Amino acid sequence: MGWLVDHKRVYRLWRQGGLRVPPKRGKKKRYSGNGLNACDPRPPQYMNHIWSYDIMEDRLENGRKVRILNAIDEFTRECLASEVAFSIKSHDVIELLRCLFLVRGCPAYLRSDNGSPHMIK
Repeated sequence: MGWLVDHKRVYRLWRQGGLRVPPKRGKKKRYSGNGLNACDPRPPQYMNHIWSYDIMEDRLENGRKVRILNAIDEFTRECLASEVAFSIKSHDVIELLRCLFLVRGCPAYLRSDNGSPHMIK
């Protein structure tokens, strides 16, 4: 069973022991998504209205990273394409989208997650 000690006593004991008291952390600000550069939140209204693509990453049993490029139609939730490779470069993304445009036609809008820049090399 532990002792009941309030924060002021802990602070005093830390200072007496010559320890540096860690600064109090502020609350993390959440992104509201309504800034000038925010993505247009409109919902899809028909097939081929809005497509999304993103790169996901996972590790194999031997520890190697594998990347998966997925493209979906947001209205039908259909996976249009899924490409798996150890390295996905920007020209690979462009080539996949070009092939989709030729086969399925062009969507009205194309959405992407502009994640960390090291994902696409």
